[in-house]
Amino acid sequence: MGRAALGFHRRAGRSRRYDAPDLRTAALITILGELCFTLYSNVNDVFQLLGHAYKIVAYLFIYRAVFVVGVREPYERLSVEMAERRRTEQRIEFLAFHDPLTELPNRVLARDRVERCIAAANREGRTVALVYLDLDHFKNVNDSLGHGAGDRLLQSVARRLRACLRETDTISRQGATSFSW
Repeated sequence: MGRAALGFHRRAGRSRRYDAPDLRTAALITILGELCFTLYSNVNDVFQLLGHAYKIVAYLFIYRAVFVVGVREPYERLSVEMAERRRTEQRIEFLAFHDPLTELPNRVLARDRVERCIAAANREGRTVALVYLDLDHFKNVNDSLGHGAGDRLLQSVARRLRACLRETDTISRQGATSFSW
């Protein structure tokens, strides 16, 4: 048991399969229990009882070192996987209703918002305006400067249009080079 305790002491911190400090403690407590059984076996029954108590405590440490760690690790991995899945689902939902390049609402979300806005305007007796903007000769930007420059231009236009609008207004990317708000 002493060699086992020394071995667990050396492996503490290196292995994640089990909790080496708890196993080291269990080995040391088992040594105390065995000492109570062997050295004081003829003296008193109290030492026998103490030896059994030491064994029970050692088993608790073994349980904690092996079973609890063995169960905890899969649940921790599961928790990480669930968080990754949640982030992926949120990203999928975002991409279903937004343009990935400009992060503006796409046609589907824009249509829903326009329909809601028209319905609210009809109820309240107001009017609604829809503005459509198309960037002319955008193909020349892509052809002469490359698609990276074209993407940066679209992102810049989206940022500038978003900065010009109120919080309640919606701007969306309708097509490759067209926006509406």
